[in-house]
Amino acid sequence: MKNTNLFILMLCAFVLHCSFACNAPAQATKGQGKGKGKGQGQGKSDAAVVPVPARYSMITVDDAGAKPSLIRGLHIATKWKKELDAQALNNPDITSITLYGWWMDMNPSKGVYDWSRLDAELNRYVKAGKNCGLMIAGGQRCPEWIFTEGVRHFTIVEFKHGGKGKEFTHEQPVVYDRAYIDYFSQFVRAMAAHMKTQSYWNKVTHVSITGVNRTTAELRLPAQENMEVDGVTSTDAIALWKNVGYDPETVLATFKEITNMVATAFPNRYLIVPVINNTASAFPAIGSISVPTEAMKWLKATYPTRAAAQYTALTPDFTLTGFVKTIKDMGIPVGYELNESKNRLNEDENFFTNAVKKGVANKALYIEIFPENAKLFKNATTKLAPEVGDY
Repeated sequence: MKNTNLFILMLCAFVLHCSFACNAPAQATKGQGKGKGKGQGQGKSDAAVVPVPARYSMITVDDAGAKPSLIRGLHIATKWKKELDAQALNNPDITSITLYGWWMDMNPSKGVYDWSRLDAELNRYVKAGKNCGLMIAGGQRCPEWIFTEGVRHFTIVEFKHGGKGKEFTHEQPVVYDRAYIDYFSQFVRAMAAHMKTQSYWNKVTHVSITGVNRTTAELRLPAQENMEVDGVTSTDAIALWKNVGYDPETVLATFKEITNMVATAFPNRYLIVPVINNTASAFPAIGSISVPTEAMKWLKATYPTRAAAQYTALTPDFTLTGFVKTIKDMGIPVGYELNESKNRLNEDENFFTNAVKKGVANKALYIEIFPENAKLFKNATTKLAPEVGDY
């Protein structure tokens, strides 16, 4: 009898142990979420995936659909050329991740493509239960080989943030040159063709690819005239553009051609155009039309269910004025990205919370935050995410 009771007790203990082990939270892989530097957030050793609330369930895109799926909620804007930190990726209140990339990195030489980062990151996002976006910068982020293949270019010296930041020097391609358009289009078509062979393809909900760029994916070109800061003088962008036959109608035609190509390559996805709020500083003051205004009018008329814009400098002080108001008055939905330069370390929770609330008040299609925000402000994201909806 004693042996029987002892056996029953041991059996009960074993069952309880197994039940606890099966229901215990999964442990993060060693080395994840600790400190900074190499190894943080690496795709090969991500922390355990955190279940996504049902209201943020993933979208499956139908290429033949009549209207793109909604992309509400908080998104993460990734850093250029960096892997997304695993803790940020696994914030359950994030609905989507936008991968930021440069043309030069994925097309290092003519006819040669490198999709390693593209595939690695998008696969990570989908595995974590997130939808994906893609933002590609051309312009000064073009590969140098296109210059030896006939694309005209010139050296431009500008100051960041209208003279408040440091100067930078780049080679600016003439984006309306036939060779530039053709090489950029070849790259985008090759990228889309590759992505269609990958399991993440139908989780890509939106793209921002115009090719008419300066240093980022924003729809803009160098436009500073001579400006002197701390003894350094910028180049005269107006004179440089005139030397290469700049015409706003030609630039507008370039935007339309590239956008039509992107729309075909990425069917039934939102076509999101990143913009700045001051159209006067977005393009050279040459000619009588506003390229950004006419571009967005055309986008709305041509792709009425897919047209969208993104304002990339949301702050708690944002007011609906300038070009963002013009776009919303056209009936085009607008997503917002937090202004990183005014919240440099992304560690100010009041800035974060009030900026997101301001985006909500202005009926944001979605709001992009940064990886640091998703890591540090989990309580805030849980509270704010349900308020960010498609309008």
